[in-house]
Amino acid sequence: MIELTVALPSYRGKYIMWLALESLCRQKQIDFEWELVVIEEEFECFSEQKLLKYSKRLKKVGCSKISYTKLKEWIPLAQKWKLIGEKTSDTSRAFLLQAADCYSQPYRLTETFDIIINQDYDWVVSSIGPFYDIPTGKLVVYDRRKKDRIAYTGLNMAIKPYFIKGLPESEKRSGVDGFIVENSMKFCKKINNREFKMKQNKSENWRYGVDTNGLNNISRSRLNLMRKHPTYNRDIKMNINEIIPPDVVKKLKDCRQYCRRNFISKRKKNK
Repeated sequence: MIELTVALPSYRGKYIMWLALESLCRQKQIDFEWELVVIEEEFECFSEQKLLKYSKRLKKVGCSKISYTKLKEWIPLAQKWKLIGEKTSDTSRAFLLQAADCYSQPYRLTETFDIIINQDYDWVVSSIGPFYDIPTGKLVVYDRRKKDRIAYTGLNMAIKPYFIKGLPESEKRSGVDGFIVENSMKFCKKINNREFKMKQNKSENWRYGVDTNGLNNISRSRLNLMRKHPTYNRDIKMNINEIIPPDVVKKLKDCRQYCRRNFISKRKKNK
């Protein structure tokens, strides 16, 4: 029986979705069934054919179902989440928000399962994690940990599936994480007559996962944030080689030349 859904929406993920899939193939301590639901537009897509090449490895770590949808036209991210929610198995009790350009830490599925299902929380979020800029090789740590406040948005987020299925139709394309939480809080109060239960994942395993910038549309603005945003912690010194496996690091570095060409061509077009 499928108990957890990994939801993976992608836009122009042709060159980067492999990163998310590699991290899912290397998940640890899983003793439950889960599914992978992928939705992407048909232009610059990763493709179902390449996705299915990971099926045997995914099956070894508990993935018993893979669902793939190719869209003919672009739709906003909020609509993608809702569409994935509609494709989620009825037995699933946890909905994990997986970005195509994110290498999830190896215990993410297990920790999500425990917090959402065993501890019965509605929303889980991590407020700290490394960000790696592929074109420059720069690594910084995003850190928004606060003692008395749980952030609506952050990293490694997950929610109970019926909140996603209950999202209203929206054209929202930015600030979508906050949109999900705010609507879920209203939904919880109205339908269940209780407060929306949120928890911050305080596990130290954040050190073994990374979000990236450089190879898809969602992450193009992150370099400026890495340079300017006050929530990036420059006191925590880390190296990409300490975070993820050597073969994954090598592949990311091999992508660097493409990233640089991609950025240069876009700058010229924007002038």
